[in-house]
Amino acid sequence: MGEGQDGAKQTDTARVAKLSDDFEDSPFVRGYSAPPCDSFRKSSDGSNSGGFATRNRSRSGDALTSVREALTPKYNESEEVRTSFAQGKGQTARQLSSHSISKSRTLAAVWSMRSKITLRFIVVTNLFTIFCAVFIPTHLGPHPGIVRGIAICLISIITMQLLIGPGGDYGKFGDTAAAKIVDTFGTLPCDIAWATMELPSFIVPLIFLMCRSMNGQALPPGAVFLGLFMFHYFQRSYIYPWLLRGRPYILFNWCCAVFVTTINGTMQALDLLYGNQGDDWSVVSSPRALFGFSLFFFGMATNVHSDYILRNLRAPGDIGYKIPRGGMFEYISGANTWGESVEWTGYAIASGSLSAVTFSVFCWVGIGVRCIATHNWYVEKFKGEYPSQRKRILPFIW
Repeated sequence: MGEGQDGAKQTDTARVAKLSDDFEDSPFVRGYSAPPCDSFRKSSDGSNSGGFATRNRSRSGDALTSVREALTPKYNESEEVRTSFAQGKGQTARQLSSHSISKSRTLAAVWSMRSKITLRFIVVTNLFTIFCAVFIPTHLGPHPGIVRGIAICLISIITMQLLIGPGGDYGKFGDTAAAKIVDTFGTLPCDIAWATMELPSFIVPLIFLMCRSMNGQALPPGAVFLGLFMFHYFQRSYIYPWLLRGRPYILFNWCCAVFVTTINGTMQALDLLYGNQGDDWSVVSSPRALFGFSLFFFGMATNVHSDYILRNLRAPGDIGYKIPRGGMFEYISGANTWGESVEWTGYAIASGSLSAVTFSVFCWVGIGVRCIATHNWYVEKFKGEYPSQRKRILPFIW
């Protein structure tokens, strides 16, 4: 850098010298040539007017000195500018280097997290595939012990969820200590998460039905009730996820959901296809079954319509919470989850099976209790703006 500054200084000195020479050779320094009239070239006493040129040369010397004095600080300033620029350039280079290193580390961390998420996703989906390929074909028959074991497992899971908190650990209740812990596992896009975690409850019973049909076995009346179960999860797997505009879904919760929907689909299929339902098809048209059907479809319609209201509650890009209005939201704060709980109550009434009753209790404790937490959250957030006629879980009552 020192050699560069000496070279720049010599260049500027040469420019000053050349400017001085040009200025000395200019007509202003040499003196103006006298006009071709004698009256101007001679003074009143007859002497030559050479004094005029002499005076001009004296004045030009003063002017040249002023020019040099004016150029000297400019050179000093230019040298300071170059020095500052060189220092700033070095500092900027260090900052860019630091930023590049920081960016590389960030990209490496993101890539590492994505790799872990992808690996966990692949592991879970492959375990589910192995389960479908190995377990289902070898368990085509009555297995009451497996049904009871899964029922106990579901009740245990929902008891543990109550210990976490009545609202769960996602959505508007995602600020709990448990939510912050499970959030470290990473997230999945909401549409992919919902489609894949709800799919086992449709795929597992479908494989059981296909295997039974391939073995030449007739379908029992319980297949009609199992069809209700599959109809709900077809909508939740192939339609609902692609309409969502929600936040990314926590990977840990997704893994738990895949496990629950897999064992639940297994329990429903084993109980309704190979349980003690009998071969009397009159149970499908009994008053109990018809009431359960109507309650099931009412709950499902409420659930789908409430989801529609929630999806259109906010404009694209809006992340704030608003008060939902219309439909069952005028009576229940958590109309969407309440509707699903009513849906599974109708399913349990229609079939009367152990698996259906267990799953109905599972829903009321899991997502039904979330209605209570949702109501309390809305009241606390919106205070006097929130409609006072809305109830927690029982319309017009509580």
